[in-house]
Amino acid sequence: MVTPTDATVDGQVLLTNPVRRRICSLLARERSISLSTLASRLVDGFTDGSTSLERMRVDLHHNHLPRLEARGLVTYAFTRKTVSIPSSVVFDDESIDGETYARFI
Repeated sequence: MVTPTDATVDGQVLLTNPVRRRICSLLARERSISLSTLASRLVDGFTDGSTSLERMRVDLHHNHLPRLEARGLVTYAFTRKTVSIPSSVVFDDESIDGETYARFI
């Protein structure tokens, strides 16, 4: 859920995806993370074991990270293979009903 004071991030679609919400939650705590570490944490703690580490890396690179970056929620440095939160974005990891909120400051 995105409140009126939050960034317009197509919250009804973009952040309804559980993988993208988990990415935001992880970044809320770490601010910056390598692609490999992010993929590993998503596979270890989020999937039912049916997604391989390599499949998750590919999904992150081609799907989830570009969508989040296009809306200004993350910065994906694909040459360095790192993901971070721009200083203008705050993820409220304290969530309501399992939702992660993002807002621009």
